[in-house]
Amino acid sequence: MEKVAAVIPSKYEIVGLQLGLTLTQLQVIGSRYPTWVRHQRAFNDIFDVWRRRGSPPYTWRTLIAVLRSASVGEVLLSEELTSWITSNSDITGGIGITSDRKRHFGVALECYINDGMLLVWTKQKANKYTSDDMQNEIVKVMSTHILREMSQSIQHAPFFSVMVDETTDAANIEQVVICLRWVSETLAVHEDFIGLYEVASTGAETIYFTIKDVLLRLNLPFSKVRGQCYDGAATMTGCKFGVATRMNADEPRAIFTHCYGHSLNLACCDTIKQSKLMQDALDTTHEITKLIKKSPGREAAFKSLRCETAPEIDVPGIRLLCPTRWTVRADSLNSILENYSVLVELWSTALEHTEMKSRIQGVAAQMATVNFYFSSTWLLMVRHADNLSKSLQTKDMSAADGLIVVANLFISEKVKLWTSTILNLSLVPKTQPYGVSYAAYSASVHGVSGLWTFFLRTILDISSLLQPLEDAIRLHFISSITGRDSINDIESTFCSSSTLCWSCPA
Repeated sequence: MEKVAAVIPSKYEIVGLQLGLTLTQLQVIGSRYPTWVRHQRAFNDIFDVWRRRGSPPYTWRTLIAVLRSASVGEVLLSEELTSWITSNSDITGGIGITSDRKRHFGVALECYINDGMLLVWTKQKANKYTSDDMQNEIVKVMSTHILREMSQSIQHAPFFSVMVDETTDAANIEQVVICLRWVSETLAVHEDFIGLYEVASTGAETIYFTIKDVLLRLNLPFSKVRGQCYDGAATMTGCKFGVATRMNADEPRAIFTHCYGHSLNLACCDTIKQSKLMQDALDTTHEITKLIKKSPGREAAFKSLRCETAPEIDVPGIRLLCPTRWTVRADSLNSILENYSVLVELWSTALEHTEMKSRIQGVAAQMATVNFYFSSTWLLMVRHADNLSKSLQTKDMSAADGLIVVANLFISEKVKLWTSTILNLSLVPKTQPYGVSYAAYSASVHGVSGLWTFFLRTILDISSLLQPLEDAIRLHFISSITGRDSINDIESTFCSSSTLCWSCPA
């Protein structure tokens, strides 16, 4: 419903008429709210009246038909809504849940049934075994079958590793997620999700026995465990009673590895917290996202202002700041910067209709400072950490490969900076007097080249990563200081290696 209200905010009266409401009812609904929140709340009231009346039928099918009608004319929105419903068959808190769920299950059966008698069976009104309980039982049978197949495959592997994490879901229930990593006879890496298991607590003893119970049910011997990967919580890595310690007591060859993604997250957290400017920018961003996302009225007003300001530009909306994963916070910061002018206008409008005046004034004052804009822009570099996190969590990534990926990403960023510096130095002889060429030459020999000499001496096999820098030196810088358009390979090799310390010293 929120999507309908956000996409067609000005058509709430037309939609209401199509759903059977009278003009008098719509006028009463529209008069309840101020202009800046009217559309969102009016849609909510219209749907509430429709639900209580029950006519036309309170289902998704009715709403889609209304959107496709000639008076509303939102065919594209109806198609998006249809696609969303189809991909979310277990919709909760919506309209027409039971009928739509059964309809989707019936459609799925019709797509896969080719036998004529079975097709007739799906059309009958009773004894079809398509109730909600039956659907859940079918899903459970399919789940058991998949787990048995995975168990048989893992049993043929000589060894496997266990990956475990604990979390609390939206219903405030403690759950443990367990995955198994193993390598087949063809050296293909597999990471199989085993399941989510509800536990009474997330203590080390409970998690340890949960792991053993899962392995026992899958008929996997504990003696084949050769690795275990968790986060750095004391419950998992405690030296006396942690899960890793308990696992090693039963199988000493199960080597513990601290999750690379979690380690990267902690590194970003510790680094950013050392800067007060960046910490203040994150606190302000968190407050902005709460003001928008925790208030349907302000979010509707924000979307309306964004459509009026730049309706043709595809700008992302405000994204919540993830409270735990620091490597994905760049998206939230970027959404603030992309919608900066819209937010400034929203604050001035919202002050007239809210009891949270002091909080909005505080956020507006922080956004007007140079420190906030500078820190938010600089914090976008966390996006590189997000890319690194995704690379480290791929199933084909080993510990050795992980170190190589980190080195490659780090050096690639450095090479871009060094190449830019060399290209800037190559412009000096072309725009300055002849004597200044020696200044550029001296800067390269005594200053710039020292930046990469350390990496050449400490990191092996990085020549391919340094190729852009080598091209900049040979094709641009040496040609610029010699005043010649082209030089031969011998001259190029001599200049680049002896004067710029290009080759790795012995």
